[in-house]
Amino acid sequence: MELSLKPSQYNRFPLNGILVKGPSVKNWMLEIQRMELNLNRISVYPLPGTTANSVWGCLIVPQSVIVRVDLEQNEICQQVSSTFFIANKSELFPVMTTGELEKLFAESVWLMHPEIGLVALKETLDVSTLITLPQLASLRVISPEPAPFVPKEIKSFQVAPVDVEKALEKLEEQFFPKREKMEDKPLSFFEKMKMQFYKLQFRKKEGNKRVSKTNSSNTSQRTGEPNGFGKLMQSLMKPFNGKKKGSYSDRVEENLEDLEKRNQKQLDKLLDMLRNNPDEALKYAIPLDETGSSRGQSNGRLELSKNWSIFSIFADRQVSGNRSGGAVDVGDYYGSLKEQYRKTATELIEQKNYEKAAFVYMKLLKDDRSAADTLAKGELYQDAASIYLKLLNDKPKAAECFVKGNLIANAIDLYKELKDHEKVGDMYTILQRKKEADVYYEQVAANHQESNQYIKASMIYKNKMQRNSSAQETLMKGWRADHDAVNCLKMYLSDFESTADLKKELNRLYQEDVHPSNREKFLSVLKNDDYRRDELEEPVREMAYEIIASSVNDNPEIVKELKYFNPENKGLIKDTLRYSIGRSGRK
Repeated sequence: MELSLKPSQYNRFPLNGILVKGPSVKNWMLEIQRMELNLNRISVYPLPGTTANSVWGCLIVPQSVIVRVDLEQNEICQQVSSTFFIANKSELFPVMTTGELEKLFAESVWLMHPEIGLVALKETLDVSTLITLPQLASLRVISPEPAPFVPKEIKSFQVAPVDVEKALEKLEEQFFPKREKMEDKPLSFFEKMKMQFYKLQFRKKEGNKRVSKTNSSNTSQRTGEPNGFGKLMQSLMKPFNGKKKGSYSDRVEENLEDLEKRNQKQLDKLLDMLRNNPDEALKYAIPLDETGSSRGQSNGRLELSKNWSIFSIFADRQVSGNRSGGAVDVGDYYGSLKEQYRKTATELIEQKNYEKAAFVYMKLLKDDRSAADTLAKGELYQDAASIYLKLLNDKPKAAECFVKGNLIANAIDLYKELKDHEKVGDMYTILQRKKEADVYYEQVAANHQESNQYIKASMIYKNKMQRNSSAQETLMKGWRADHDAVNCLKMYLSDFESTADLKKELNRLYQEDVHPSNREKFLSVLKNDDYRRDELEEPVREMAYEIIASSVNDNPEIVKELKYFNPENKGLIKDTLRYSIGRSGRK
């Protein structure tokens, strides 16, 4: 009996073998790894080639049924019996039962394939002889360094300070436009004649003012409508118009405006460019000095191609902010340029282009304060502070910008220099350095007390240093020293939240700190509406009666104070009034 394979449209047996074609064992291993097969759960059988001493590939037989494998170029096999495999989409002829196949192919694993025929596979590939594991180095395990402490919350942060001059240099290098030469090709004789010929074809505009597309002072005053000569030229040129876009008059007007624009003076071009393309115009702009010394007669034709280095931040300013030169003589254009520069700066601010707006103020208008204010408005606090400090010597504004820009170290140095101890304390508080902050707060409180401002000193102790006892002691000093005594005592007593404690303190004050020179001031304190509580009303009334009784001989008018402590007693009020009238009559 001769066995053979025939093609089939279907697989009649389970698919449980994989053929990898190629003689390279390395390739077999790579394919096994790619298909994510476990080497411990498969058997690999090398397959002989069709010629002597050649290898066709290998057969991979998993221990369990293949569920899902990415085969790609590899081929699946049918498992006819436990030891017999045939190619995919094929069938045996003649047909044999499983029992017959088990009996016939019992000695080893067999594969029947159209390319290599029937092959007995007696030996599996020993992977352990092919794979060499790297030698493990002997390592001494040591304890790692402790991990860096990571706080659970950020209490403060600050920006690393930058030198003031470096900040200004960065501003000029990164944000300010570099100066370039304006191309200026003068009109030829033929072009000038052409321009005059074009002008003859349009009507002149009546009046002193006119509006043109270029806004140039050199542009002829015309309406844009052709005159009689222009209409004649239009009719004559109509046969030659052909497929050209627009009418003859439109093309002539466009060419005329182009020629006129080229014929403009340099400063006219600059003004036009500032109106229409400020970003480009800033490359050619001319600085003006704030004193107006650049006004006057222009010496010949001005070239807008000077090197910006003569207008640098440091070259045209001294430390104090005074100019040492750098402006250009612009003649009668001074007012127009200044007005247009300011308009351009305003437009740039509206566009939130604060750096270029600051450039206009500082480099072109020599207005350092407006430049600094603009940068501060754009939250470019370090650059603004550098200008306030270096060019304006305005240390308070510079310090304010340093604070807003979180450059706390710079702010501390300036506030120390300004001897603003409270601000220094505030800066140290931001940095969570309470000890240093309290040193400066203590100086502030001491200065307030020296100038008899005890309430301000108490607020420093209470709100800045969280030392309530010191605040109370300071207020009591103010009461005893009779400096704003009533307000000091009112603030002192407002700190008692418990009615019982307040009652006890009022009694102590009345016994120990009230004497003829301050008893009427104490009476003013007792007039507080908060003291009309049930537990306080009676003892406060008794104190008031005693003070009024002891003071009535020296100050009869004091009896009028009785109404504040007995508002419901109408008879007492009448008696008080009668007593006052009687005393006045005796006088």
